[in-house]
Amino acid sequence: MQHLCCSRATLPLGYSHQALLDCLSVDTFVGGLYSFISGSNGTRAIPFFQYLSTNLVEADLGSIVSVSSVETMLIAMSTAIRELLRREQRAAFHDDLLDLVNSLENATDVTGMDKQCVAFQNVINRIGELRATIARANSLLNHEEVPRVSGVSTAIATSTYPRDTIVPGDRHDNDNTDNTDITKIQILPTEMEIRSSLPEFLPSTDLGQPHFLNDQAERHLDTHFRLLRHDIFGELKDATERGVLYPDWGSPTATSSDQQLWTLA
Repeated sequence: MQHLCCSRATLPLGYSHQALLDCLSVDTFVGGLYSFISGSNGTRAIPFFQYLSTNLVEADLGSIVSVSSVETMLIAMSTAIRELLRREQRAAFHDDLLDLVNSLENATDVTGMDKQCVAFQNVINRIGELRATIARANSLLNHEEVPRVSGVSTAIATSTYPRDTIVPGDRHDNDNTDNTDITKIQILPTEMEIRSSLPEFLPSTDLGQPHFLNDQAERHLDTHFRLLRHDIFGELKDATERGVLYPDWGSPTATSSDQQLWTLA
């Protein structure tokens, strides 16, 4: 049973890792992962996290795990639950969600976390976000019913269609009409691309959204190439842009991360 608990406890560490949550090129697949974890309206995820929370407290009381391990797990669990509610919004209506959040908050007290440490503040901030999400969900359940006439709702339904299809081109020398073919895009950002103030063309992974390519295979390759390129070079390009346009890196306004990226560039 102890081995089972430990093996399950490692799961939140994986799917709450920032390499997954902050990567556009795999975001669709991460969404599918969270959808599977959630189950129907959170019926799989909420009991699972409650199980982990209970076992984490018991393990701490039995001196089975270290304080640092408890802190790491609470951060991972609260982050994973927050991400779950962001991606699977119906899970916010689960009847046991509030009990789970209370259990996490109680765990910070029972395990004796240092209230001055960064880990404690991170967990408390996540718990605050979760409570706010639950409050918003409850407010939706308690809203006044829309008036009906002869059994038909009088609410005005608006559509987001038609949507404009955004086509890459004319932003800079690495984004012209020839660059609808990704084989003609330079991998490293060009100087004109770095200096350009126009937003980068980043297509959606949602197949319901318009795209300038009709072939599904070509669209898939085009979309994930552009998103992966942005994941790799986006932050470096932004820091380089600030270095080119605002070269005074001795000023107090330049952050340490910007300076480090500019040094790498």
